[in-house]
Amino acid sequence: MPVTHTIVHKVVNAPTGKRAFDLIERAKVFARGHNFEEMQIHFRKTSTEQYLSPRFATDLADAKDAVYSRFEVVSDFRAPLAQCPTAIVGELRGKMLALFNSRELWR
Repeated sequence: MPVTHTIVHKVVNAPTGKRAFDLIERAKVFARGHNFEEMQIHFRKTSTEQYLSPRFATDLADAKDAVYSRFEVVSDFRAPLAQCPTAIVGELRGKMLALFNSRELWR
């Protein structure tokens, strides 16, 4: 039977950039050192109160590869999106490219 153990550590004035990745790496080393097989980190986007909670194995070679992502709402489509499309949806692609090209999101 799996055993779950939760450790909560709230980071005030959270680091950004490389310092944030270093913090994630230290957490992974701590978890692996205490025989945790996986860990989960909760991120909160303060401007919108949105959460992102990646979960990954502690034996992952580079933890930052598992958590480097953005959570942005993409909306206002002309028609409902198809469920499980098999091809790239042009309108969605355009909205995502606009996000990638926004300097405001990549500080």
